[in-house]
Amino acid sequence: MINLDISDRTYCELFGAIAGLFVLVYGNGKRVQFNKLLKNGIRVQGKVEEIKIKRWSWITNNRQATFYPVIYFKTIDSGPISADYDLFASNPSAYSLGEKVEVVYDPTNPRNFMVDNLSSKMVAPLLLLAGAAVLFASVIFYILDPDSYIRF
Repeated sequence: MINLDISDRTYCELFGAIAGLFVLVYGNGKRVQFNKLLKNGIRVQGKVEEIKIKRWSWITNNRQATFYPVIYFKTIDSGPISADYDLFASNPSAYSLGEKVEVVYDPTNPRNFMVDNLSSKMVAPLLLLAGAAVLFASVIFYILDPDSYIRF
């Protein structure tokens, strides 16, 4: 029988392991979604129609806000779509108003789309790498630092 000690000294490692697993699962979901889109999706030309600001209530100036685009594109079957592309937000904005972008969308659900560029393709591998690193570090800290001298 495994005796797992969940005292004050292991909360950080437990939280890190759970967070790492969550990021791994989320990153794998994005990887599967993007691979399906790239394999079966329809490619069309899109345009950045608007730049939206994402900020939290305690942030009041634009230097700490992040920006994400609203992409407009025309589908083959269901006509024009205008949708938020808030996969990741950045400051300054990674896109400019009116910029032309390559869009890959799911023919059965056009709101499931991605901008076909390096940034979008790197999201899933970076999430997988970050999740694995946090999970690995949590396990190593739990094993090698039983008295919690080193903290995250």
